[in-house]
Amino acid sequence: MQKFGLFGIKKEMTQLWVNGAYTPVTLVQIPEQEVIRYKTQEKDKYEALVVGVDKKESGKEKGQKVSYGTMAEFVVTSDFAENYPA
Repeated sequence: MQKFGLFGIKKEMTQLWVNGAYTPVTLVQIPEQEVIRYKTQEKDKYEALVVGVDKKESGKEKGQKVSYGTMAEFVVTSDFAENYPA
């Protein structure tokens, strides 16, 4: 079984009228996410995706420099990495 993740930002709490009663709900914003790299068994000793959020670019006149506000790894199987190349 593979487990995947997704970044979400909690925006607010509210309530909806469902089946004759109010139900509390959380509104979540899904920011733009980018797969930065794959970690491989040969190089890193395990398979994983590195995902970045909140992309920041700087140094445009000297060449592009990219950094991310938040990054996380999601462990995947080698089958996933073969089927979804970077």
